[in-house]
Amino acid sequence: MALIWLHRAYPITNQIHYWEKWADGYVREKDVFPAKPMMVYVHPSSPGDFVLKKYNTVDRQYYLGVFGLQSIYKEAKTAPVVYSNWNESFTLSSNYKADDNSVAWGTDGKYTTSGSSGQPGSGTTITDGRYKLFSTSKTSVNGKEVEHALGSGAFSNLTHDTGTNADVYRGQVYDLKDNDYHYSKIYMKDMKVYDVEKVDNPIIKFAKKGDYKKEYAEYPPVEVWLRKKGSGLDDYFKYGTFSFDAGRRVQFTPEPGYEDKWDLTQNKASHVTYLNQLDLEAAFGNDIVGLRFKQDSPYYRTSFDAAFTLQITPQQDMKDAIVTTMGQGGGYNTSFLAGDATGEVRQLGAQRLNKRAGDYFPEVGYGLEPLNINSEFAKHNDPRMWIIRNEASRVCRYLFEGLNWGTFPTSLQKDDFTDHYVLKEGRYL
Repeated sequence: MALIWLHRAYPITNQIHYWEKWADGYVREKDVFPAKPMMVYVHPSSPGDFVLKKYNTVDRQYYLGVFGLQSIYKEAKTAPVVYSNWNESFTLSSNYKADDNSVAWGTDGKYTTSGSSGQPGSGTTITDGRYKLFSTSKTSVNGKEVEHALGSGAFSNLTHDTGTNADVYRGQVYDLKDNDYHYSKIYMKDMKVYDVEKVDNPIIKFAKKGDYKKEYAEYPPVEVWLRKKGSGLDDYFKYGTFSFDAGRRVQFTPEPGYEDKWDLTQNKASHVTYLNQLDLEAAFGNDIVGLRFKQDSPYYRTSFDAAFTLQITPQQDMKDAIVTTMGQGGGYNTSFLAGDATGEVRQLGAQRLNKRAGDYFPEVGYGLEPLNINSEFAKHNDPRMWIIRNEASRVCRYLFEGLNWGTFPTSLQKDDFTDHYVLKEGRYL
């Protein structure tokens, strides 16, 4: 089946000139042309040119669990959802480009992507979604995709409650309420911009440069929008912007009336890194329950990755949901915390793509696993502790040791979480 693009087309010409001489001396020479005009159609921008993602650690299709969080949340203790020694819960990512038709060259040799509209050549908005708690097994989530199209729930396509191994989850799904969580930290991990260069070709008049733009201070800012508890689901306010300085360091500029708070330091000259994130708890308390990033770009291709930490503050209904999951039979006793994200891409102010970010269920969530504390007790007869009264009399002393041990992720290696399991005294009978 032929595909016809109602787009720019360029005629191309081609011909063959041949000359041959036969054995008897006869010479034949002729020009051959195509029977019909030939055209080259330049493919317009398509959704394949845009990438919107949400992921926990990396792009993944398989289960990832955090040791201890199921038990900790069951006890209504506050803790971040962070795997191992990572520095964030999730990353929101967008990679997008301007329409090739909007690229125009000025007399100064520079290009623009705005055409005659005055609108930014391209832009993106990506919004983190609401979180849900499922009862799954550690294998039932593997390879399962989220529902990409909008208009139905992000997880409405997941098989459940059939009583077979096809079930991704079983039982009731708990929707986290505003008091069950908040966003505690954010930072920008990376941003890249790619320019184009002019080429001497009547069909393809420019090509994307192979390396990203080195004038970092010219990168377009990424806006940070937040939503407070009790506000409407689309009632966001602009907190400030991430940007690069000339040394490719991430800076944050708050909007008037707001103050930037830092994770490690209050030094206003500091730049944002994974070790020095913006502290939303210090700025807003536990009040931020919605997060959105927005960017408009005058360049050909632009991308950014922004990360955040989700702090869980389980209330009674969430505790009850976790208790129910832990008592589930059939292996579906893992609490799986997941949340979608939605994103759009714009070109010249017009929406070109509007879909969910993230492809697979396991990359937009975490398994919450119970604490598995191992206890060890030992009795040692150590000759170094013997009391020698004389050559024929020795008193043997025994050493009794007891310990609890388990592997906690870095984010839970704090006294608040470990003190409860420390052996502080005991009695041998």
